Amino acid sequence: MPVPKRGRGRPPKYATDEERKAARQRTKHDSYQRRKDARHEQEQQQQEQPNCDMSRLVWVDTKEVGGEPGYFNPRLDELLHVPGNEGYLGRGLHSVRGNVLRGRKTNLDTLNIWYIDDFQVNNLTTNQSLHGTIPTLVGDTWGEMIWKGPIVAVMKVGNKWDPRRVMDITLTAYRDAIDYLGYFHDGYGSMVDGIATEDRLSKKVLADRAGKVKGVRINCLGDQTSDGARQLVQVDVPKTHPLFNLEGDDPLDVPEHLGWEWVVKSYTNRRESGTRDSG
Repeated sequence: MPVPKRGRGRPPKYATDEERKAARQRTKHDSYQRRKDARHEQEQQQQEQPNCDMSRLVWVDTKEVGGEPGYFNPRLDELLHVPGNEGYLGRGLHSVRGNVLRGRKTNLDTLNIWYIDDFQVNNLTTNQSLHGTIPTLVGDTWGEMIWKGPIVAVMKVGNKWDPRRVMDITLTAYRDAIDYLGYFHDGYGSMVDGIATEDRLSKKVLADRAGKVKGVRINCLGDQTSDGARQLVQVDVPKTHPLFNLEGDDPLDVPEHLGWEWVVKSYTNRRESGTRDSG
């Protein structure tokens, strides 16, 4: 994939409309980690090491498949490796083309999730990025599947079967990867994409989690002063928002009398203001 040339203090220049479109799809992480060369794309890796419980963005080299001009695959030998095992390790692949939990039955591009097949692999431990923290990264999902070994999420351009070109991963794709792995139902697939979305259990589980609910944002004095915002604004809140996993600070008795459940939490103001109100 061509890389735009950047000059000091100048906007990037692109030779073709295709390069310009591709550049818009890249994440902002390019600002702190320079692309090695035109063959490298930025991907997400979930760690398995006991002392590493955070996923990380890495540059991954891509290679054109012999006999298939224009068809590229990521080179993952260094990432999908387990100490104590020599030679090639069997790999599994999940292709994600949508996320019904987030209201997207089909995505514009394809997310490929690579992992190590645990058949006859020594020292394959639980993936610490997904399961090694409190709360875990998949703690608010179905959480049935315990994933082992390193996992790499790779993006490909387009949503056709087996797309040909690799692209940089996005934050939306990262969220989709967590949802896909967290809602994986062993023997059926993930509840958020593919044939498993039609399963009766999947529909039952996602019925209370998919979609959005109506909420009210109460803007602080700082936001009202600096942005001219109204005091009360109706907003759409995803049912999977972490807010619903917290015990709300409900200052009123009204919901109890009406038989409603209200969740109220404060957020810091969006920008510094001259008022004493902190949001």
